[in-house]
Amino acid sequence: ATNGDIYFGTGESIFSNVWGGANGASGSIGGGIWKSIDGGLSFQHLPSTSVIPNNLNDGWSAVAEMASDPVDSNRIYACTKGGMKVSSDGGLTWDNGPLGNITFMDVEVASDGSVYASTSNKIYYSPNGDVGTYELLEIGTVFGGGSGRIAIAIAPSVLPADFSRLGE
Repeated sequence: ATNGDIYFGTGESIFSNVWGGANGASGSIGGGIWKSIDGGLSFQHLPSTSVIPNNLNDGWSAVAEMASDPVDSNRIYACTKGGMKVSSDGGLTWDNGPLGNITFMDVEVASDGSVYASTSNKIYYSPNGDVGTYELLEIGTVFGGGSGRIAIAIAPSVLPADFSRLGE
């Protein structure tokens, strides 16, 4: 976060078979999110992200990606097994983000505070990250229906209107 706080999420069950499988993939059930307020010298578990031990179905058992708002350092986004979550108080409490329990795999916050979040084959945009303001970006056939994961990166100079060219 811009105030120097560091967050890290744990767990990898979204993208792999936790118990291993024929494809050789493996993963781990996480323990929620940890936070440092001293530049990484120490980390504290955020109780609001506690996981039922060894419960693969717990929403906080896998945190795929996190992002912080560049203006409001207390506003944190987390893509979890239980959907995208949003905190406005530095992780003390969390609200459901867009679309409930749909698993989001990536979230990025642009320099203007707009939010881009992806599922396995769709990208959603919000001008401010507030629930109810997300819209599906119409991106033509760039990703098609067979995408397994979309990763997002945003240059500080990119404006939301620039994404309209993706389908060209």
